[in-house]
Amino acid sequence: MSTALPVILDQDDGMSRTASPRADGPEPSRLATRLMDALVHETSRHPQGVRRRALSALRKARLLAGDPAVVVVFDGRELVIPLSHELPVHRARHPDYSRNLGRVAAALHEARPGAPVVDIGANVGDSVAIIRDQAPEVPILCIEGDAQFLPYLDHNVRGLAGVEVAPVYVRHSGAHGGGQMAVVRVGGTASLVDQAGGVGGEPITARSLDDILADHPCFANPGMLKLDTDGHDADILLQAESVLAAARPVVFFEFDPPMAAGVGGTDPHAALDLLARLGYCRSLFFTNTGALAGALEVDAWASDAVSMAADLGPGRPVAYFDVCVFGPHDAELALEIERRERSRL
Repeated sequence: MSTALPVILDQDDGMSRTASPRADGPEPSRLATRLMDALVHETSRHPQGVRRRALSALRKARLLAGDPAVVVVFDGRELVIPLSHELPVHRARHPDYSRNLGRVAAALHEARPGAPVVDIGANVGDSVAIIRDQAPEVPILCIEGDAQFLPYLDHNVRGLAGVEVAPVYVRHSGAHGGGQMAVVRVGGTASLVDQAGGVGGEPITARSLDDILADHPCFANPGMLKLDTDGHDADILLQAESVLAAARPVVFFEFDPPMAAGVGGTDPHAALDLLARLGYCRSLFFTNTGALAGALEVDAWASDAVSMAADLGPGRPVAYFDVCVFGPHDAELALEIERRERSRL
């Protein structure tokens, strides 16, 4: 390892970059960027290779001293992200990872030009890169409350026309009236807990989706809601019933009952039940690597979705599903997206 790694890191694999950070944004480390580049390169070539494992170990060792910023090219856009971020590694291992979000947004834009996207759990702005790669003009509201990710998000979307940032958490259905919540970080993940339960953590104030959209009137009638909130997607959707009932947006959310249970969140089947009551009629289930797993009509959600969820979890065939659900006015759009996705299989 001690002799191989310098050779790997000194290779010119066509991916290394010199960042030009803004003065008030995260300042990338050139050496850490080269490390990430090499790890991504080796992951794409030899996911189980010796050099890939050595680079992964080197990254873990570097993170013990801090989490420097790095520059990556993701869907044609330079993003500044933390070295610890798994996004480019996931994409290197699974080339279609998360691209389905962009394809859905592009199809929606074709059907309803200008329909805005509300991105709940915007993280470092990766969904913006994914969507804008395939639908460059779609307006996007990025909602992100995590203080660790916000500087990266602000940096990565700055200057993009039609993109706004709401630096706040969305209050979910488990929060008490005041919305006082806390962030608890364990093992590199973050979850929200209600401070009324006496659980410690980093205190924050969460707001309802209705209030957030009132502050961003261009997004008051979203064409799509995308959620990725580490187990609280169903909680947020239950709290956002008025928005769903009024706008009937396409809903793209993470369906992961084990994760929801692990963070005290509501089982995502409850979100499907709510959407069914609001007239949503069809859903597409994608695997966590971005491939279409199946299409279900509303009357099959109670049975088939439960059956599909039985295969989820670490070490199982699928880690989680991304579910895209369509309202009564988007039946043709659902069929068109399904047709396109099946043509890719």
